Amino acid sequence: IRNTIGVGLYFTALESTAAALVNAGFARTESITGAKLDPTDNPRARLTTTGAVAASAIARSMSATVLCPLSVVKTRFEAVELAGKYNGVFHALVTIARKERLKGLYTGLWPTIVRDAPYSGIYMLFYIRAKELAAPITLWLEARASGETAPAERHHPKAPPPLWQAIPMGVNFCSGLVGGAVATLLTQPQDVVKTRMQLSRHVPDRRDRYANVSSTVTRVYREEGLYGFFRGASARFWKRCL
Repeated sequence: IRNTIGVGLYFTALESTAAALVNAGFARTESITGAKLDPTDNPRARLTTTGAVAASAIARSMSATVLCPLSVVKTRFEAVELAGKYNGVFHALVTIARKERLKGLYTGLWPTIVRDAPYSGIYMLFYIRAKELAAPITLWLEARASGETAPAERHHPKAPPPLWQAIPMGVNFCSGLVGGAVATLLTQPQDVVKTRMQLSRHVPDRRDRYANVSSTVTRVYREEGLYGFFRGASARFWKRCL
């Protein structure tokens, strides 16, 4: 449920944010292959690199904020010691709201935003850069494969094909892998803090082991050292990259 709704919210917010940023001046006139961009093209295709990174980060932050209660429920369902306490998503939402109030539903919101916004921005940045570096090579290879000439002094044809035709699936996959790997590594500590906070039941008048970001960071570092902030990194790497 969370992922399905999240994808819809993310792309809805992304389109709106991209259009706003294009109108604010974060627009380019040429694609990464040198083709002229039409003002009527999709705003996302016309964004500068900075604009694309900003739009992705803003859209992800908005989606994360709206879906935080479902993220809390998902995290607790995955914990063996807490899964049996809830009879379903709706029951979990009602139970958490009644016993832990708004704090329980939105626990870990800041770590989630601090994780998701940089993740989306970093991912988009490295994805775009990887495709930019690969574009001349793939265009040359495509020209050779189709029997056309591709002089060494000219990487781009005068009339380059659309981006989705110029960049093979393999390049898109590798670009996504690079972006996902870097983004996952840099945002793993935030994910650990978010998960620990969401697994802790924030019942009023009871001592909370992970009451806020600062206490969670302090506890993880004191008990587990720096390694504690990178627990589960390998599993998250494969999940995010593939």
